[in-house]
Amino acid sequence: MSQDPHEILDSPNPLPVLPKLTQGTAWHFTGAAGFLGIIESRQLLASSARVMNDTSELAYGALVIRQEWDELNKSPLHNDVLDLLGPVFDDELAPNVLKRLHIISACKGTDSMYQWLGYAQPDGYAIGLDMAGRWEAVHDGEPGEEEAQAGLDEYGYLSRLHEGWHDVIYTREEQRAATRALLEWMTTINARHALERLDGPAAPRAFLRAQLQTLMALFKDPAFEAEREVRFLVERHFSPGGGKDYLRFRTRGSTIIPALPVARRIDPDADSLRNHYGQQPDGPYELPVTGVEVGPNTGPWAADIAKQVLDSAGIYWIEPQRSLLPRLAT
Repeated sequence: MSQDPHEILDSPNPLPVLPKLTQGTAWHFTGAAGFLGIIESRQLLASSARVMNDTSELAYGALVIRQEWDELNKSPLHNDVLDLLGPVFDDELAPNVLKRLHIISACKGTDSMYQWLGYAQPDGYAIGLDMAGRWEAVHDGEPGEEEAQAGLDEYGYLSRLHEGWHDVIYTREEQRAATRALLEWMTTINARHALERLDGPAAPRAFLRAQLQTLMALFKDPAFEAEREVRFLVERHFSPGGGKDYLRFRTRGSTIIPALPVARRIDPDADSLRNHYGQQPDGPYELPVTGVEVGPNTGPWAADIAKQVLDSAGIYWIEPQRSLLPRLAT
């Protein structure tokens, strides 16, 4: 099996250009049906990027990346690299990533009217989640087994998106800098040789494509910076013909949305939330809920009813709070 891309070089920080995983609390905004489904199943659903509310976001990211690639093309020093990596840009990055990517959208706070209006409605719910630890698409195997069964292409890990919780990048300069750093790293002889040693001559292209698609999913127009969004990125690893297929489906209006169930794998050597509060885990996964807020337009008993839902699911350490935002016009 291929080596993790983070370890492909011997230097202390071989890939500083990859988006760093973020930690802290992610607030996921949802309606009443979503709140019940998440708490009762103790899982989130990562929706297919094919049915994002606004797929033009990926087109925006692809544009930023293309502009940086065009700048690199102006340098005669990198002709060999351009010939090697050019096929990545001959592909349509955005349509390709739509086939693979599943996303959970959240926010780093509960005071964003954009999140209440856009995702939960003011009479909805915000669920606080601890982003630390190993979050993954739910499966029945042991840690790592999903990779062994996965319907991946011949380049294995190197073709994988950089999965996990990430901060969305809004500033154009940060977006350009992240893309430029990745492309410049790929021009180094050491980087290409290390990749080729692992998976052969086509490995640099597979790796670059996956990392660019990761960046693409995290770039958003600066006009939306007030949303303070964080995203969980995950691929569908199980092909229909290989391994168990965990894909689920939900609806939004008349649209059918493919989705992957996601939760945090319990680390037996660490203190999980359920162990911490004296509750024995009933499986390999947990939903690390750290708080719940009910929307500013909810009725007077909404927080009490949310507490009953949490208690019935065994998440009894959470005391739901009412949003401090004033009532929002809808």
